[in-house]
Amino acid sequence: MNIAEFKGEKEGTPILVPDNFTLNAGESRDPRADLAHELLRESAAALKTLRSALRESSAEANEQIRRVQKWLKSAQAKKMAESSPNVKKAFASAAEAAASVAKERTSELEAQDKALRKIEASLADFLKVPRGPLGKAERASPVKSAKRSKRSPRPPRKSRPRTKPS
Repeated sequence: MNIAEFKGEKEGTPILVPDNFTLNAGESRDPRADLAHELLRESAAALKTLRSALRESSAEANEQIRRVQKWLKSAQAKKMAESSPNVKKAFASAAEAAASVAKERTSELEAQDKALRKIEASLADFLKVPRGPLGKAERASPVKSAKRSKRSPRPPRKSRPRTKPS
């Protein structure tokens, strides 16, 4: 009987559940495993987006630095630098700082990208783990132990009439 078929039953009608009620493989999944798997997928997608945003941000910053360096080498900047030794020192300092910042940003981006790729690889490994019929991860044990726990099966539960929830 399907759950939808219970709508016509009167309240208090007993519902019998068999002792050995089992579903065939693939008929039911554990929703927690599906949620965890979906969370892993979303995390992997978020990491790709983050890596892309970091690259884009770094490219924009590098473009700004390039424009500053280009302006500092322009005729207008050279003319201003000739007007005062303090301006010349400030422009030289700004050019040096811009070059230094560009190098630092590049190395930071490479380190961040490497760390994020490592995390993505770990997530990809988790996403590759096959899930069983109830959504449980089926992992092969790397160490095959001679001692396996031999649990006795649970005794079957007795059927008892259940009432339809009100």
